Amino acid sequence: PANPAHFPRSLAQLNQLLINPDFEPGQAVYSYGIPHSPGRWSGDIAAITGPEMGIQPKTGRGMLRFDRSIHLLTEQDAEETHAASEQWQIIDLRPLKAGTPRAAFTAIARAHFNRIDAGADTDTRFEIGLYAYAGTPTDAHAHWKNHSRRLAGHFSGVNTDADPTTWQPAEARLRIPPNADFLLLRLYAVEDITDDSHQQTEFAGHYADAVQLTLQRAPLPATR
Repeated sequence: PANPAHFPRSLAQLNQLLINPDFEPGQAVYSYGIPHSPGRWSGDIAAITGPEMGIQPKTGRGMLRFDRSIHLLTEQDAEETHAASEQWQIIDLRPLKAGTPRAAFTAIARAHFNRIDAGADTDTRFEIGLYAYAGTPTDAHAHWKNHSRRLAGHFSGVNTDADPTTWQPAEARLRIPPNADFLLLRLYAVEDITDDSHQQTEFAGHYADAVQLTLQRAPLPATR
């Protein structure tokens, strides 16, 4: 009988590696900054809501509403501008790479964004980013703060229109370095028009939904 190890293995795709990618009610988003482990959304102050302000979820019954550009553990740093509201999720790559140590992966992240029209000062920009690191997810916050630890990263965004009936996508792609142990996925609403004080209302009605993360594994060579 033919031994599969004697033959190349074709491209494989691992779909939806996120927890609660559609922000369904009943599952929390946390406001404690970058998480320390996979399996949760955490970041700045935000909430999962149902339909509101004339906006319907892109999928399912819920969506993420960005509220503030600070989290509950924000350091009092006078030089920090707090110009975006962020939510993060960690993807641990080690279990996925354990059986195929020579495999090359590409990550593709996609999200949809929407907002209300609150006048000329309404912020319009949303972005999505992927960042690769070596080490353990428990140190994710320290890795993010120290840019020299980043192995690779890519982000992209969209300037949304004023129509609350349309959801607009943004996508980021990242070729994962061989020595990467985990990814940080970052969703954020940007104060691109007016950078309000974080003590004021910063986002009038800004939402994300229908997040997708796919890992594509390149074809594997034969082992013999």
